[in-house]
Amino acid sequence: MRLIVEQPQHERPDTKDRILDAAERMFAQHGFELTSLRALTTEADVNLAAVHYHFRSKEGLLEAVLQRLVAPVNEERLALLDALEAHGHPTLEGIIEAFVAPPLRLHAERPHPTALAPLLIGRCLSSPDTQMRTLVMRLFGPVFERFRPAFGRALPHLPPDEILWRVFFLLGIMTKTMVGGHQLKLFSEGRCDPTCTTESIPRIVQFVAAGMRAPAFHSEVDA
Repeated sequence: MRLIVEQPQHERPDTKDRILDAAERMFAQHGFELTSLRALTTEADVNLAAVHYHFRSKEGLLEAVLQRLVAPVNEERLALLDALEAHGHPTLEGIIEAFVAPPLRLHAERPHPTALAPLLIGRCLSSPDTQMRTLVMRLFGPVFERFRPAFGRALPHLPPDEILWRVFFLLGIMTKTMVGGHQLKLFSEGRCDPTCTTESIPRIVQFVAAGMRAPAFHSEVDA
């Protein structure tokens, strides 16, 4: 028997967005497991029926929150990479910019830039719940599968695993810029603002490209 969830009567037109906004804040700040639906509905000023109508479950709500954050970033990343490849062989700098610019610009363009999005994704990846980690990897999977061979072609002197290490470090730099950018602004007394993407993105691209072009690492064990 299929369960039919009816739309709550007298629902405000912005109900779904208010639920998503509240869930993004609370899942990022408190974690998925520690956020109760009761607290979430209070924060969003909706009733429980509205959550079940729009998202079916708490897990469905999390997926919708992540999809809202990730989809526009994924689309822009892939479009930029497609454009680069359509004009020949992309430079390493071009590939890096196509990867980092969309999330950094989206983060900076939000009405009040916060670290909620990267913090939420980080919480999901570090969660002991394998379903949660699998969800995040499924959302980002198509992007990694497109960028991995692009990095490989731009860095033919590196073995595949070494490229994965360096992309991992790139993710750390990108995330730190969004999560901890306010620290740099504070330390520099406002002179260095990571939310100014015309300043931050070229610096990240230059720095990461230099590191990625370095010779392959050889441990003492390999020697």
